[in-house]
Amino acid sequence: MHRMVGRPVRIPGLLLGLVMGFLASGSAANADRLSEDLLLSEARKNQDARTELRRIEEKALADAEAGRQDGQLVLHLRSGNTRILADRQECEDPDQETKCERYSLVTHARTRNLFVVAKLEYEGLDAFLIDDATGKETSLPAFPIFSPSGEHLLVFVENDGVLGFVVQIWRREAGKFILDWSGSPHSGGVYVTYKLLRWRSEDVIDAEAEISDGPKPDHSRKFTVRRIAGRWKLAIH
Repeated sequence: MHRMVGRPVRIPGLLLGLVMGFLASGSAANADRLSEDLLLSEARKNQDARTELRRIEEKALADAEAGRQDGQLVLHLRSGNTRILADRQECEDPDQETKCERYSLVTHARTRNLFVVAKLEYEGLDAFLIDDATGKETSLPAFPIFSPSGEHLLVFVENDGVLGFVVQIWRREAGKFILDWSGSPHSGGVYVTYKLLRWRSEDVIDAEAEISDGPKPDHSRKFTVRRIAGRWKLAIH
């Protein structure tokens, strides 16, 4: 029996360079995405702490096509245009603080082609998503969690004066995001906090509700939101 010994496979230098470049770019993109997600996670934990959001902005500005000048947040779009978000003058007057509106950058999410900005008001905030090509804007009631593709957003709204406790899913469309689904799983308690367990695929979200129900001990319940034939459906566990 004769054993066939294969010759070493030689990869042309140009092809090898392309392969290595592709791998390196993929690693860089993953690192950028992780950095974006970390800043968003910090913002979600501190959305009631304005001093912390300012600290997050300092990190974000260090690696963003953006800057701050004279009370203005200046965003440089990929189109070459500039989007300016100006703090209201009332923010400088302690007697006018109820009219104050400030803008704070959370992250330049390049891998999702977006700027994420906090609009801070006297009570509460809105999260602005600004398309970094067109400048189109979407206003959300809280900071989002991106789906694997970045084409969907998950938003947990908790103890909102108007909405209460709500889970929202938003879908990207023509440079903006539109509300695709909302529901209030396990919201019969006095207080509910939501947590993402995993975005199993673009169409399947596993999450958990931590329920505070008066004198009863806090307890958690899981739920899944699944998209079937273009529509999201809630399954309670």
